[in-house]
Amino acid sequence: MAEPSSSNGSALLSVRDVSVRFGGIVALDGVSFDVFTGQIAGLIGPNGAGKTTLFNCLSRLYTPNSGEVLFEGKSILGRPRHDIPHIGIGRTFQNVALFDRMTVLDNVKVGCHSVSSTSFFDNALQLPKVRVEEERITPRWAMSAGCSRVTSMPLNRIIPVVGVRNLVNRLNTVVLPAPLGPIRAWMWPRST
Repeated sequence: MAEPSSSNGSALLSVRDVSVRFGGIVALDGVSFDVFTGQIAGLIGPNGAGKTTLFNCLSRLYTPNSGEVLFEGKSILGRPRHDIPHIGIGRTFQNVALFDRMTVLDNVKVGCHSVSSTSFFDNALQLPKVRVEEERITPRWAMSAGCSRVTSMPLNRIIPVVGVRNLVNRLNTVVLPAPLGPIRAWMWPRST
């Protein structure tokens, strides 16, 4: 691992002795590592090595049987799954899942949910504050997103949309599985 880039040497993300078992199957056994601010870290291993299981622990889809996951020095294991983007951790999945009947801009705006001031119910009921929030979000991202429908785009154009959708969340850390690896270079480090 590279040297810490923070002045006090504290890790942005610390994984300590994380173990995950599914019945008699050991998916992770005592995994530990640190990732420091500005550092790009890779997780390499063969199929079945536990890479996705670890990503699922970092995004709180799984709870480890033992160990600790710290983000900015605080445990994330007690936090609910939906709160993880609010603290600055984002995740993409191996299947590039966008809403194919929506425009690129609308797909990017979906990523704004964790920085939005409106709730699920506000949006479902189309309360007046939803339109104000839409106007606040749209000008900021309209120039970078575009109005093409996702169904008309090739995969090499869809993958960056997933990256932009994560960037609009103002995340500190984005966990990217292998198929999204090509966008790592322009996603990191995050601009503030």
